[in-house]
Amino acid sequence: MNLAVVQLRTPLLNVSRARAMMLAAVKQAVEARAELVLLPELCTTGYPLNSREEALPVAEPAYGETAKQVQALLARMGSDALVAYGYPEIARNGHLYNSMALVSAQGVEQNYRKVALYKADKPWATKGSRRMLWSVKGLLVAPGICADGSDPDYWKFLARAQPDLVLFSSCWVTDPVDPPEKWAVMTYFGAYLAAADRWGEDRGVPYPGRSCVMPPESTGETLVAAGETGDAILLCVVPDPSLPE
Repeated sequence: MNLAVVQLRTPLLNVSRARAMMLAAVKQAVEARAELVLLPELCTTGYPLNSREEALPVAEPAYGETAKQVQALLARMGSDALVAYGYPEIARNGHLYNSMALVSAQGVEQNYRKVALYKADKPWATKGSRRMLWSVKGLLVAPGICADGSDPDYWKFLARAQPDLVLFSSCWVTDPVDPPEKWAVMTYFGAYLAAADRWGEDRGVPYPGRSCVMPPESTGETLVAAGETGDAILLCVVPDPSLPE
């Protein structure tokens, strides 16, 4: 499968501008023959959101305006690609979630709600209720969002589920350890890892970039990787496990 991982710094709380940037990146990735495109956590709004009051005006349902615009773009391009992106979701019951949608030219195929909330999520987001596995282009895919990646319960889930690919959307906070070294634990159970991260600094919070694709059982090695700054589109082939090597 042809995979595209997008490192993107969208503007804080400017959803229309963020959507335009996301659509431009998706178009470029699909033109490069990507079959699955991954964008960062809360890509429509930037990160962090400080309160429920701040999150409400920029939240949308799973099949909201962003999904409709992604769907329309894929349909115009005649593409059977899938696009995964992070956004703040408002559910029918009014709860808000830090979510990842998976969208095709037919609409929303899947929607995952972040289970392991980071401290910056807790003022506005409700904890997701379950981990998920998606079937994508012949691969078994486990979605994860940022703090999920450092949650031992998520690691146990990966060990049980044995996915082919971990689809990891993030606004990882900078620390002294290079992000791929921290993310490598998600490859220990035989999965490739695709990590799409934010970069730059917002509200005093620095993000390290370093979006990448990692092979199974990595100790920090990457197949492709972005730098600490700058938007980027990384292209990589993830093999179909049903085919002989």
